[in-house]
Amino acid sequence: MSITSLIAGIFCVFVALFLFVSWIRERSILMIGWTIGLLTVAGGLFTRHLAIELLGAAIMVVSWMLDEAATARMYQKHHMNLQEDAIKEIGPLSSGSDLDAVSHEIILNSPGENIDEVVQAIRRIYVIDQIHAEYMVIGCPRPVKQFVSKTEADYVKSKLEEAGAEVEVRPM
Repeated sequence: MSITSLIAGIFCVFVALFLFVSWIRERSILMIGWTIGLLTVAGGLFTRHLAIELLGAAIMVVSWMLDEAATARMYQKHHMNLQEDAIKEIGPLSSGSDLDAVSHEIILNSPGENIDEVVQAIRRIYVIDQIHAEYMVIGCPRPVKQFVSKTEADYVKSKLEEAGAEVEVRPM
C-alpha cells in the first residue's frame, strides 16, 4: 500500500466520521449516504480494489440524487407548518376555504449580508430542518411558501426583513 492511498483512506474515514456526526444532528439522506460512500471508498483505498472505490463513489452520487429529489419534493409541496410561537403572534388564520384568503406567495429575493440569521429566522417561523432552510436561503430568489394568507405572508415578510433579507409578497 502506498503512502498516498493510506493518507487518502485515513482522510476519507475522518470526513465520514464528521458526516456521521452531522447526520445524527440533521438526519439527512445526503449525510448518511456520503458517510457510507466515503467509508466504502476508504475500504477500497486500503485494500487497493478499484471496484470498491467505484461502489463508494456510486453510493455517494445516489445519496446526493435522493437528497436533491427529497428537497425538490419539499419545495413543490410547500407544506411547512408554522411554529407554535408564530401561530400565537399571527393570531387566527383563515380557514383556507376562501381562495382569496390563501392566494399569496412569499418570495425570498436575497438573504442580505447575514445568511445565518435569515436561516434561523425561517426556522423560528416554520417547522423545517437546518439543511432545507439553508437550501431555501442559498437558492435565492425562490419562494419561501406559496398559497398562504395575507396575514401569514406579511408576518413572514416582517420577520425575514428584521433578519436582513429582501422579501416580496405577491398575489398568486
